[in-house]
Amino acid sequence: GRSIGDVRAKEANPLLATPCARRSFDNAGKLVETHGDYPDAVRAVAVETRVPLLEMNGLTMALEEAQGAEGSKRLHLWIPAGVYQRQPAGYEDNTHYSAYGAERVAALAVQEIIRLQLPLAKWLE
Repeated sequence: GRSIGDVRAKEANPLLATPCARRSFDNAGKLVETHGDYPDAVRAVAVETRVPLLEMNGLTMALEEAQGAEGSKRLHLWIPAGVYQRQPAGYEDNTHYSAYGAERVAALAVQEIIRLQLPLAKWLE
């Protein structure tokens, strides 16, 4: 609430987004929501304050699920052992995106901005 008021006081347009999904699959290969009540809280604030909402949680959940437990590794910073001298044992990050994953998620954000017909959309079409 307060930061939205601060943005509006500066004559800027606030914009909210639900959090992006983390790569977290259960043993059955089903993607698990890891953010608890946070996505719903963001949605509620958006409605209460009449701020546009980018539904990144639902879109990135669908993206992760479509890629599957193995394929979704490509979206994230999964680096095999021996590739980089500074990370000789490799690296497995299920939160942050690889360049490929970042491009895919950025495209989803653009899709949302256009869907919502935000003024910013004219710069993205």
